[in-house]
Amino acid sequence: MYNRDHDTPVSPASLLQAEMEPGEHLLWWGQPDPKRASRKGWWLWLFFAPWTLFSLFWEGAAIYAVTQAAETEMGWFVIIFPVFGVPFVLTGLYMLATPWRAYREAERTWHAVTSKRVITLVDGRERKILSLDRGAIRNIHRIERSPTDGDILFETTDMPVVGGFPPGLAFAAKGAANGFLGIREPRQVERLLRRAETPSS
Repeated sequence: MYNRDHDTPVSPASLLQAEMEPGEHLLWWGQPDPKRASRKGWWLWLFFAPWTLFSLFWEGAAIYAVTQAAETEMGWFVIIFPVFGVPFVLTGLYMLATPWRAYREAERTWHAVTSKRVITLVDGRERKILSLDRGAIRNIHRIERSPTDGDILFETTDMPVVGGFPPGLAFAAKGAANGFLGIREPRQVERLLRRAETPSS
């Protein structure tokens, strides 16, 4: 992470501390597992690998047709075919790169629990800050995938800001499951959140 004004390295803790409001304290901060974040994108290969291969085959055949156009009566009309295939090739390549994009974004994503809020900071081309008041959290669940790794899921009485859906963050609609995915020390995070949990009405 870098200071946007001076292009110098800045620690995640410093960026999160800069988001603190008067009287607010940073209690915990951590990062989603980039490897786990990338796994969700691999299923796309089942569809987009054949898509991309067919698109490349189409492009190859279309380009070959263009090279032979001078010997046919179709002339310039055949140029349309390779142009038509370009968006399909680009779409396929973009979707095949989904796991790598998710991995990179998870590396730039940080979660935090403060004395007032739950915060997620994504430091990419644009710095995104998503926050949720701790008093709105209820029905907390912990899923342990190893002694030190797991998920924290909870419901919220608020409608959180949604935009970008960074990997490792599960912010959904009011009353739906929310939480941090693939974090370390989930038991510690659960304890912190339960201090502010309110009973459902």
